[in-house]
Amino acid sequence: KTSNPHNSNSKADPKNKASNITIIRSIPASKFPMYLIKMKSSGEEAIMKIFSLEEDHIVGAFNRETTLIKLSHPNIIPILDVCKSRKTILNGKKTNVAYIITELCPYGDFAKIVESPIFALKNNSDKLIRTYFHQLINGLEYIHSQGIA
Repeated sequence: KTSNPHNSNSKADPKNKASNITIIRSIPASKFPMYLIKMKSSGEEAIMKIFSLEEDHIVGAFNRETTLIKLSHPNIIPILDVCKSRKTILNGKKTNVAYIITELCPYGDFAKIVESPIFALKNNSDKLIRTYFHQLINGLEYIHSQGIA
C-alpha cells in the first residue's frame, strides 16, 4: 500500500500544486503509484503519478515523461505540474520522490478504451477505430515533429 505522497507538515506554497491538492483515491493496476486528486484552487480533478528516486530506472522513466511538458496538442495529455524532488513516506519508508500532475482522462487509458465492448459493435466499430487511430497518429506525428521519440 502506498501512503499519502505529500508531507502533511509542509506549508502551502501557491507555486507548488502538491501543497494545494486533496487526494481522492489511489488508482490501482499502474506501474507507478498514481492518485486521483482534486486541485483545491479550481476544484479540477487531475492525476498525480509518483516516482521513487531511489532506483535509476524510475528516474529515467520520470525524465522521459517530463520531456512532454513543453508539448501542447489536442491529442496529448497535458502535464499540469512537475516536482523533481520531494521528501515523503512511500510504502512505509521515508524516501525522495518526484511527481507529475496531468490532466484527467475521464475514460481511462487508451488500452482500456480499445478493449471496451463498444469496439465489438459492428455499426460503431470501423468509424470509431479510424477516429482513434487518426488521433493517435496525429499525436505521434506532433511528438516526432518536436524532436521527441
